[in-house]
Amino acid sequence: MDIILLILIMFFAVSVMIVARVIINRRRRLRESKKEEEKVRKEQEKRRQEEERKRLEEEQRRREEEERRLAEERRRKEEEERNRLEEERRRKEELEKIKAEEEKIEQEAREKAAKEKAERERLEAEEKENKAEQEAKARKAEEEKAGKEEVKKKEELERRLKGEEEKTRLEKFRRREEEEKQELVKRPPPGKRGGRPRGSTKKSGTERSLEPKPRSPKPEIICWDEGGVWIVGIEVPEKFETSRVAQNDELLEQDTSDDSLYPLKHIEGRVKVAWTAGEQDGEIDIPIMDEGRNYLVFKMRKDWKGLGRLVRRPTAGYYLIIAPQEWERHEETSGTAPVAPEKVQINGYKAHFFVLRQNEDTAVAFINAKSERIQVETGSSRFQLVGKEISDSSEDMGPLFGEEPPRIKTIDEREWRNVGMVVVGEEGGGRNRWRTQFIPEKGANEQKMPDELTNQQGGWYFVRIYDNNDDLLESMDFRFITGLKGIQIVNSKPLPEPDGYNDVIVQFIHQANCKVEPMDEEMFHALTIRRENDLTIITIPPRPDYDKTHWILSDRNAKVKVTVLVERVWWCVGRLGVVPANWTGKTVSLSRKDFTAITDEALWVKFPRKRWISKIEVGFNRTKSRYYNVEVENEEIAVPLRDFCDAEEIQNKQEEFAMKIWVSSDGTKTYEAIVLKIPAEVSPPVEQKPPRVKPLPPRKLEAEVKTRRGKRKGKGFSRNEVANAGLTMEDVKCLHIPYDKRRKSSHSWNMERLKFVTKR
Repeated sequence: MDIILLILIMFFAVSVMIVARVIINRRRRLRESKKEEEKVRKEQEKRRQEEERKRLEEEQRRREEEERRLAEERRRKEEEERNRLEEERRRKEELEKIKAEEEKIEQEAREKAAKEKAERERLEAEEKENKAEQEAKARKAEEEKAGKEEVKKKEELERRLKGEEEKTRLEKFRRREEEEKQELVKRPPPGKRGGRPRGSTKKSGTERSLEPKPRSPKPEIICWDEGGVWIVGIEVPEKFETSRVAQNDELLEQDTSDDSLYPLKHIEGRVKVAWTAGEQDGEIDIPIMDEGRNYLVFKMRKDWKGLGRLVRRPTAGYYLIIAPQEWERHEETSGTAPVAPEKVQINGYKAHFFVLRQNEDTAVAFINAKSERIQVETGSSRFQLVGKEISDSSEDMGPLFGEEPPRIKTIDEREWRNVGMVVVGEEGGGRNRWRTQFIPEKGANEQKMPDELTNQQGGWYFVRIYDNNDDLLESMDFRFITGLKGIQIVNSKPLPEPDGYNDVIVQFIHQANCKVEPMDEEMFHALTIRRENDLTIITIPPRPDYDKTHWILSDRNAKVKVTVLVERVWWCVGRLGVVPANWTGKTVSLSRKDFTAITDEALWVKFPRKRWISKIEVGFNRTKSRYYNVEVENEEIAVPLRDFCDAEEIQNKQEEFAMKIWVSSDGTKTYEAIVLKIPAEVSPPVEQKPPRVKPLPPRKLEAEVKTRRGKRKGKGFSRNEVANAGLTMEDVKCLHIPYDKRRKSSHSWNMERLKFVTKR
């Protein structure tokens, strides 16, 4: 019994010792676990503080770098601004220097031109004097020779005539000779201003009795330009061989350039032309200005070239009006002047320029010194030339007709009742040019040209229509050539395609005996000319200097000048005020620095001819384009680039933009072309991709599991630890994190290690 009790006591003691041991070990493990957790917490706190310190240092470093970058940016901008201002100052100085040099060169050129002109005029005057002396000597010698021959013939005739009968015959011969001389004085030769009536030569007796006699030419008041000064004078026809021209009893002198012209000394008064031809004397009294008027109206050719002839009122075409110097153009009525008024050789007067269009309600008016409105009487053109008109671009030679001469047409056939004579003659300089005249048929709507003109085969001619008082009603120029049928321009567009202009084909359709030749020898080698039996084909290359070409059309002995214009628009970039020469039809690249508010760069646009267009649109898009008016007397326009300095396209440097022009010459179809290209200057921001986390070394990603004796290395992190750390299974694969799919437990130290990975 005692042994059993002792065994029980010993067993109880052992049990107590075991329990005590277990309790002691458990408490010891708890203390160690707390110490480990405290250690981990301290390490984490230390790492957090270290990371916070590094973050603050990184932020400080970034702030310092940003401040340095901003300071560097400010310094760079200030440097660029200084350089820009310096460059602009230098460019202005260069521009002023260039302008001064240009003015100096122009002044020297003007002085040189004036000296050359004076020398040329002196030489021409000497040459004319020598020529006049030689002609006078030759004429005197011929007259003496003719007189001697006439005397010799008469002596021989008198010796042959014997008796009273022979003397009577001689007397009759002398009387007949005197009568022929008188008749020649009264009626000039047809080549000067004569001619036969139009139509058939076989007329009834009634028609012959009613037909008026042809009128002789008479002096006319005209005007012409001499170096920017308009001369008002009188033109004396060739029939007045020995003339005396006086104005208000003051003798007028011949013009140095043409001995048939006499400049006037006054606007008012009358001009008397007296002449002697054999034994016949004559005198004509011509009033200069109608009563109640103090201005003169002259009908001019296109662009006011050549001689202007005095008319009573303007109708349609180009006119020059000589008015008192204090008069100003009434622009509300007459519109803007195409050309500024110019000087007149007579003091107190100015020359004003007017263009009146057919079927347009255009008036002519002035404002005098008393601010009173002076209305000039105008009227519509009552006569026009009709026929097979062929379009060409000659500026001052009148319309071109093919196959036959044109006809003269009037709207009202009653207008012919007031017409006394129609004169048709050859245009151009020099004397002894062909001319004829005819009496129009009363009651006819159209008047056919004389057969003599058709026999000329072609040329440049004028038509002057006079009333029954020999006053000029209408003056027109025209050209015709019988061998020409038409002119066609193929593949011509005013604005180019994106890659530039293409070649243009010009076709002359004509008869086999008609020839087409370029006026300029250089054109002959530069252009491609292909000739066929009744067709001449010319290829015009895309060059601005070949847009307008001049040609001579020959048909037997007749020649006509024809101008072909290929209507193309060109452009380039240059300085304001200086017309450039490097025209192109392709896109020009510019930078945004060329569009500053103080730049003097401009987009220059060149048009085919004057009055081709009235306005042009320029811009980056049609809705925000700007309109620019084109002056009527200019072929170019300068569009300042500074007008677009505040455009959105200029401010946006990240994209490329194109500047366009829009033109519409005929008002129906609008053409557009890209003229300037502004490339992008700043690259667009690149999308920042998140940095890829590099996998940590495996030793830093070791999982630890809890054991009875403490911790040991585990196979990997559990699913719960991965999820609580904010990671996914895809992150586990990407970062090569060891993973234990069997373990279900989770530990705080493992989660802290995984969270450290997400922070990286």
